[in-house]
Amino acid sequence: MPAVIKTSSGVSGFDILYSFVKLAPPAVRLKRQYMGRVDKAEAVRLELPPRRIIRMDLIEEKFKKLEDRGILYLDSAIDEGMSSVVSMTLFKLHMDLDKDQVIWIMLNSPGGRVDQGFAVYDTIKALTSNGRKINILCMGCVASMATCILQAGTERLSLPNTQFLIHEISQFIYDNEKVSESEERVTESKRINQIVMSLIAKRIGMSTEKLIATSKKKDYWLDAKSALKFGDNGLIDKVTTIMPF
Repeated sequence: MPAVIKTSSGVSGFDILYSFVKLAPPAVRLKRQYMGRVDKAEAVRLELPPRRIIRMDLIEEKFKKLEDRGILYLDSAIDEGMSSVVSMTLFKLHMDLDKDQVIWIMLNSPGGRVDQGFAVYDTIKALTSNGRKINILCMGCVASMATCILQAGTERLSLPNTQFLIHEISQFIYDNEKVSESEERVTESKRINQIVMSLIAKRIGMSTEKLIATSKKKDYWLDAKSALKFGDNGLIDKVTTIMPF
């Protein structure tokens, strides 16, 4: 029997969805069709192990404590929901915190949609251009578009066992697609890939052409020590064994 997750009054459906998606493992993440029903529901049934109950009010409280200290936890695939939440939270922290206080992003993401990754990248760059320091601490896995987002940080730190991945962007394949449509899609994918690689290359001190040639391998993995030495400036600035905040 699936477990029942009970919600406390006053917690919105979006907060529940966001908190659950951020913490639950992929196999049990909340499905999109529940989004419009959570507000009115006393409980939402999910495919969780028996007798496991997640208190959403406690989860929300922990995220609030991190946010109060200027810490944002980004640990999921990059999609519309995630990029919107991250961007809005960054703007809110920028307005609420003292001008000299550093915002920290704890990054542990497998990547995701490139356009939504651009939204997060551009938000970080806009705020840092306005004088705000936004440091990024990597942990677990920082892959694909998350590697690009990493390069927007003021300081780029990593825990010692973080794994990094650089590769070409993926292209969606459509059934019964005309040849002309396929050619247009390939051209556009190459253009977007050029942008992603140029953003990474500029920060790490490597030519875009060389990085593209490197990323043409199916998956180019680096551990933290290798990431520190990748390019003239490194994919990261420092490997740390302690929490810097």
